[in-house]
Amino acid sequence: MFQVHVICGQDYDVTDIQCTFSGEARAGKTPSTLKDSISAKLKKPEGFKGAPLFADDRSTDPLVDPECQIRPDISDISLLHYNLMVTNFARCGVLKRNGFVHVRVWFPQFSGVVMMSDQELIIMCKPPEPTIIENKAAGFAGSFPHGARVSGVVEETPGRLEYEVALYKEAPARVSNSSGG
Repeated sequence: MFQVHVICGQDYDVTDIQCTFSGEARAGKTPSTLKDSISAKLKKPEGFKGAPLFADDRSTDPLVDPECQIRPDISDISLLHYNLMVTNFARCGVLKRNGFVHVRVWFPQFSGVVMMSDQELIIMCKPPEPTIIENKAAGFAGSFPHGARVSGVVEETPGRLEYEVALYKEAPARVSNSSGG
């Protein structure tokens, strides 16, 4: 007699992951107006009756909490899609390590019951490096003659963007008088 065991793997789906760090979270960087946040679109496994939860903070109700949200996508008639949005990392169990944001989401088979068939995922996101804009003015004594051109070269080095400007002036044609004598 043969027995067939079916093992289902990853049935959930995660898309559109985005995250940011607040200005003070970037030590040594220019402060910004960005806030800590992570967002993603989730799809729970088919047949699962429970709503997804934060695995590291099950006391938070992600359906109503304003800072720790995992809410159903109201445009989804299958009732499988959710929108995750976290704006308070400390309250929602989100970790920041080595420049990455980590959040664990638990997909229970049934609400309020822990089962072997429950699924868990870890969403990792690395926020983009901030763009730093620095203005520098170059001094030039004199005036640009007619026909003068300005050209530039942009070179990118780790951590710094350099812009070099060079001025060129077209020289008048030289008249040479050479005598063969």
